[in-house]
Amino acid sequence: MSMREEPITLFGADDCYDTQRTRQQLIQLGIPFKEIRIDDDPIATSFVTVVNGGYRSTPTLLIGQGKEKVVITEPTNPELVAILRQIGYDHVALTLPDTINSLQCSPEGL
Repeated sequence: MSMREEPITLFGADDCYDTQRTRQQLIQLGIPFKEIRIDDDPIATSFVTVVNGGYRSTPTLLIGQGKEKVVITEPTNPELVAILRQIGYDHVALTLPDTINSLQCSPEGL
């Protein structure tokens, strides 16, 4: 199974701008993902803290399962595009639409 067929989980926080930006980027790029808000899930909070060396860093993305998993923490838009292309999302553009690069969002706007 290629990584492209593996699930993508976005661990985020409601008050985190980078979570909002990454969520919007995945949606705009048409990448399927599951979102877990760590504010509401103590197990998810523990996972995020452990994989980030004791820090509650969001967004944290988990791609795949088991030995094939990749964990990405606080990626910039270009970093996320590069990683998605590496794991098989070849349709993802190398450059992002201006609407993502200049994303200004608030929780009530999503």
